[in-house]
Amino acid sequence: MASERHRWFQSCMCSGKIRIEEAAALQKQSNYKLEKQKILEKAKIVAATEEYTQALVLIEQYHSPACLRNEEQVEREYVKLTSETAKINLMKQQITIRVKGFGWKETCHHPWSKEGTMFTGDQLKDHLVNTIFPYERLQIIPTVPKVNLPTRQSELKLTLGTVSHDDVQGLNENSKELEEN
Repeated sequence: MASERHRWFQSCMCSGKIRIEEAAALQKQSNYKLEKQKILEKAKIVAATEEYTQALVLIEQYHSPACLRNEEQVEREYVKLTSETAKINLMKQQITIRVKGFGWKETCHHPWSKEGTMFTGDQLKDHLVNTIFPYERLQIIPTVPKVNLPTRQSELKLTLGTVSHDDVQGLNENSKELEEN
């Protein structure tokens, strides 16, 4: 009888020890996630600062003689260039001023290549003249760039196990209610 009590007591002690170790492991995991989140936030702020600085420079370029403002200026400067690389670089510069400088990524973005093939200077010029210039005429040219600060994440929530279907449904309903309000 005494040996059964002894075994029971030892199993409780082991169980308590395991719980303490699990709590310590969870705390360590939580600290690691918080530290990782802080590092990511700092990296996002640095990236946003670099993006803002680049946009400031590009807006300054727009207000300088380096910017071609209409089709005639584009054509005049384009025909002066003899190499395809120079033509591509000129068109990239003009597109970048507007796309990155003004934040028109959604409406005016054009890739530099597709499936490993670079777009030609003529193709980029067509995009500038036929897509960007008409859009630009309808817009107010910004004097300062948009500030794209990273959003703050909600509190770190620790979850053991998996999320059930009912929990997901509840979250979906809560988010719908918030959107309605």
